[in-house]
Amino acid sequence: SIISCLNNTEENLVDIMTLAHSWSLSRLVSMCEQKIAKEVEDEAKSGSLSKLSIDVVGLLLTAQDMGLEQLEKFCKHFLSVNYEEMKKRKEWSLVKGENLEYVEKNRYPPLSYIKEYQEYEKEKARRENVVEKAQGNGG
Repeated sequence: SIISCLNNTEENLVDIMTLAHSWSLSRLVSMCEQKIAKEVEDEAKSGSLSKLSIDVVGLLLTAQDMGLEQLEKFCKHFLSVNYEEMKKRKEWSLVKGENLEYVEKNRYPPLSYIKEYQEYEKEKARRENVVEKAQGNGG
């Protein structure tokens, strides 16, 4: 059955999805998109994102080439919320143009948070230094 075919690896699912797309089998394409997204999520939960065996950037580009909005949105979201780990991967260099703009705009943690945290750490270190000096002089 078609459903049993969807219990394959991500590579096979992409092949099935590509064929389904070329034959205009939109329901099968949608099922493949959902199953691929689940595969990515499941693998991401089980280990380091920098060692993920699934190429999410490649999936994004494939989805865009085929006009698959559901998979495209998932990939962009995944890359955005896992920004720090995903940018360490070799295929990150393929994230360009509008994709890079989207991912950087929606990244987690946002740059504003990182900047505020760095300022907090600087102020904390400065205050600790002041306290240490005061204790050294008074004590």
